[in-house]
Amino acid sequence: ENTAVEFYTGGARLVGVAGAAGKPDVDTMRAHMEIATVHGVIRELLIELYQDRGREIRILYGGSMKPGNAAEILAIENVNGGLIGGASLKADDFMAIYAAAVA
Repeated sequence: ENTAVEFYTGGARLVGVAGAAGKPDVDTMRAHMEIATVHGVIRELLIELYQDRGREIRILYGGSMKPGNAAEILAIENVNGGLIGGASLKADDFMAIYAAAVA
């Protein structure tokens, strides 16, 4: 299931993240909220600096992206791709991340 961040007055909440037995994984939720917040700030700065062109600039996630978290991270608003480290050395892992990216 994809992850989404819903913003509302006074905060935000993460939807679509589940851990074992379908219960929310709080650490994953916090990490995704942080990713969404940082990428949102970067987007705002790009728009401030480059006006409409700032909306088109791709923002890459630079943390740990693996087959198990790629789809969730890539579904977060303003995450337009990722820097792939060790997973790029294993063809199956890399292809799983690629599949998540093009889904």
